[in-house]
Amino acid sequence: MKFIVDQAVRRADGKDAGSAIISAAERRQHGLFALTALANLLDLNPKLYEFSQQVPQLVSALEDPGLCEAAAAVLARIGNHPAQTALVEMASRPEVAAGQRTIAATMLAEAIRAHGVQLTRPQVAMQYQRYNASAAATPETQKILGAGLDAPAAFGALFVTASLL
Repeated sequence: MKFIVDQAVRRADGKDAGSAIISAAERRQHGLFALTALANLLDLNPKLYEFSQQVPQLVSALEDPGLCEAAAAVLARIGNHPAQTALVEMASRPEVAAGQRTIAATMLAEAIRAHGVQLTRPQVAMQYQRYNASAAATPETQKILGAGLDAPAAFGALFVTASLL
């Protein structure tokens, strides 16, 4: 599984011996298949299937616009601290396409609903600082940054505690 996800996020640069055999489109298709399989297994029995060790590969897949949605969905199902961190960081990166950032913010809210807030207090406080600093940014950026903050009340309650530190 790791091999397929790794292959899906690699770019064909002509130097890869496998690029002549498997095209970038085929690798992306294999990656989508693997990500869909991971999501389906987690839907069946999240306690039986432990995929938290795959978070680094899923983070790499977030970078690929063609794999971002599927990777974010798996990260949301995993829902642990590293997964939520990856989603909040992707949603907060202004250089990333708005579509990918929106997906990450939406899946962060899903992860929080399903698993509770796994982010640390400083991470939550940082997200509020990013949102407050986005006053001069585009409305789209403000909406994306705010989406993660609109997650369940537990998110806001954690921030209140963080602001007292």
